Amino acid sequence: MKYVIYRYAISIVVVTFYCASRPYRVSSKSDAILKGVPYSLLSLLGGCWAIPWGPIRTIQALIVNFGGGETILKQTNLESEEPTDRKVSHTYPNLERVKASIKALYKHFSSQTIHLFSNSISPQEVSITPGEDPIIAAHRFASAIVRHLNLPEGSILVNYRNSLKVAGQVELTPENEYLVELHARYKEKQHDIAAILAHEITHVFLYRAGLFLPNTYENEILTDTASVYLGIGWLGLNAYRLTETQENNGLGQTHIRYQEERLGYLTPEEFGYVLGKRSIKFKERINGLITNYFAKEALHRGFRKARLEYQQPPMKNCGFIKNLLYKWNKRQIINLTRSGELKGLSRSFSGYKFDISDEMKVVFECPVCSQKLRLPTHKNIQAHCSICKSSFECKT
Repeated sequence: MKYVIYRYAISIVVVTFYCASRPYRVSSKSDAILKGVPYSLLSLLGGCWAIPWGPIRTIQALIVNFGGGETILKQTNLESEEPTDRKVSHTYPNLERVKASIKALYKHFSSQTIHLFSNSISPQEVSITPGEDPIIAAHRFASAIVRHLNLPEGSILVNYRNSLKVAGQVELTPENEYLVELHARYKEKQHDIAAILAHEITHVFLYRAGLFLPNTYENEILTDTASVYLGIGWLGLNAYRLTETQENNGLGQTHIRYQEERLGYLTPEEFGYVLGKRSIKFKERINGLITNYFAKEALHRGFRKARLEYQQPPMKNCGFIKNLLYKWNKRQIINLTRSGELKGLSRSFSGYKFDISDEMKVVFECPVCSQKLRLPTHKNIQAHCSICKSSFECKT
């Protein structure tokens, strides 16, 4: 994962301007080239008319854009615990863990309990008023998050410490005391304060509910996922930003340096993915929650991925092409079964598999909680998930 900019040329009479686009977050070479196509077309249409620099700058722009753009910032993969022999998406490296975390929430709590959090915490509750002391603001944020999670009211102590090795930490105790420490570098950053408090107080919520995982990293993924799904984790995505600073090299030349800043263990797209699943389930409008441009882009990418899970076979609204391919695959399995050429008791396809161990059934994930659903084929049927109590119209 990295950020790139693209070049484009604009010619006006005899003057040519060689410009740079805004930064784009890309996950692969093909993704980088595809996003540069509009700027290449712009250069071809409007850049090559002024002689001699028009054609020269246009060619330079095409070389840069079809090379995947100019890299301005590479994002290192901080997930040191991810096994190196597994192929994972750099955009969604924790996707399976996120799905397992949502399923764990529905299994540990009831569907009715999860629905108590169908409304997100409002931005007004976690915004600093002009001139407000950051310590008082942090206490107010923490109180709002405690109330949102229906935790018992108690004494809340939030302080800042320079020597803290992490962004924040909380003391987990059974008493109604909330002792949260934040690193002092976040003292003047409203979005960061709210994001850290959302994560740390969710630790308290899960601890008191008895829901935690033995693996530290997976437990942090569970905490981030739970905070988003319960309506406060959008604060973590809202803290994501790309900042640029101008630096002078001493020779009169100014360079722009970009820096990515984010909090939490999920990638921005994973935050957007969980927000998307939450928005679809609870029919909540979430666009107004995110204020930062780059965070909104990540939200839209994650939301599209979440919505796509509702448009996979055997869902009735999967679309004509996907439904046609599903029927073709099913017919192939039936023919192989009758001829005795099918090896094994199941055959997997993209998003589903056919199980022929007994009566032929299609197996796929519930788009809400990822529980495996098994349905008989040759029927239009309504699928019911026993974990999240959701229902879906299917054409198997």
